[in-house]
Amino acid sequence: RNAGYTEARFVAEQRRQALRRELAGTIAAGLEAPKALVEALNRYQNEQRTIEYVLLDRALAGDIPSPSPDVLAKYFEERKILFRTPEYRKLVIVSLIPSELARWIEISDADLKRAYEERRARYVTPERRHILQIDFPNAEAASAAAERIAKGASLVDVAKELGKSEKDIDLGTVPKAAIIDRAVADAAFSLKEGEVSAPVQGRFGTVLVQVLKIEPEQGRPLDQVAGELKQELATARAKNEIFDLYNKIEDARAEGKPLAEAAANLKLEARTVEIDRSGRDPAGTSVKLPDAQRLLAGAFTTDVGVERDPLQFEDGYIWYDVAGISPSRERSLDEAKDQVEARWREQEIATRLDAKATGMLDKLKPGETLAQVAAADHVKVESLGGLKRGEASGPLSAAGVDAVFRTAKDAAGKADGTQPGEQIVFRLTNIVVPSLDTASEEAKRAIQTLNRGLSEDILAEYIAWLERDIGFTINQSALNQVVSGGAGDGTN
Repeated sequence: RNAGYTEARFVAEQRRQALRRELAGTIAAGLEAPKALVEALNRYQNEQRTIEYVLLDRALAGDIPSPSPDVLAKYFEERKILFRTPEYRKLVIVSLIPSELARWIEISDADLKRAYEERRARYVTPERRHILQIDFPNAEAASAAAERIAKGASLVDVAKELGKSEKDIDLGTVPKAAIIDRAVADAAFSLKEGEVSAPVQGRFGTVLVQVLKIEPEQGRPLDQVAGELKQELATARAKNEIFDLYNKIEDARAEGKPLAEAAANLKLEARTVEIDRSGRDPAGTSVKLPDAQRLLAGAFTTDVGVERDPLQFEDGYIWYDVAGISPSRERSLDEAKDQVEARWREQEIATRLDAKATGMLDKLKPGETLAQVAAADHVKVESLGGLKRGEASGPLSAAGVDAVFRTAKDAAGKADGTQPGEQIVFRLTNIVVPSLDTASEEAKRAIQTLNRGLSEDILAEYIAWLERDIGFTINQSALNQVVSGGAGDGTN
């Protein structure tokens, strides 16, 4: 009824769903992934390859002289869009966050001492005792055991005679509060180390207890906890003050006062920053902002003079106003010269290393070994094994590993390194084809995934065939109601 169903409609819907389940189960029943497909998936996921390789790092690009003015100008003109300034927005930010406001709140020594006394239990580790306990069926049996212990027998000896091991009677090292039976707890915590109690009539029977070791109560004095306690007290006071300050700021904004003025009247800090969408200032420095992701999202979807609701953050609030907008624009070469030259140099390094890698590959084709080719450039040949698809390893990025898996055994290739511009020249030396153990957990999961995928594919094909054969229409009104969250009219 709450979902808008009548009883008749609900029953009819359940029948339709049952029919769909039966039909889907019949169509996909008995489908199993063929062994060849399972083996192919296993090989794809677990095949391992080994390469010998040389790393052509940036140093091998050699000295790169500064570009001539004409070269730099041409490079800039062809890539002007890369050097545009981003849009910057000048924001006025006022944050009332307990952890920040707490820095300005002073806690007196008297308040600190009073709070410490109120919270003393928090800073005290209670006394703990290592206790052995034997339960007896009656007081007479307990008294007899106590007499034997008085004559020199140990509690463990008595336990063994009763068919119990030391482990069976060991309660461990526990505080008094951990012992449920109050009478037993009082007895155990009144003994000296090594002593055995007289028979104790507890809630669950008569027992003997022995204390093997005592760990005294330990407490942290005020001077050890003063810093964290002051922070806690200041934060608590800040939370109380924030509600009052929130109302005063909102009242001032309702009167039309700018955010900076409202903050100044309350002696609060109003930060003014100029930032782009990534949170960097015009110098490229990342600006530390509270709740940066939401703050930037809001700031770059509003306009100058538009008043936005404050963001709630860490039990506090963040207000922001857009005070100015500097649109994105093209920069001149003089403005962007350093960045243009740096980018040109990076590209020149990449071009040189790519050409060197191509040259090494050309030399490998006639039959030279990688070691012979590497010797000419005084680079070291290294080996890297255990490579698997999609996993970066050593100097190879994930894309570089993919290049290895596109290479035939004993063939050579090249790939980008993990650092910009670097090149890897490699030869594939070994391929380890994994065997398939269908009893392993990994194989079982893979088979289940394949079987489920096949069932879904067959069912999707069947539905597509029905749609082509019978045709279908869309009730746009009902769809709009579902998408918008509106209630239906109760009809099909």
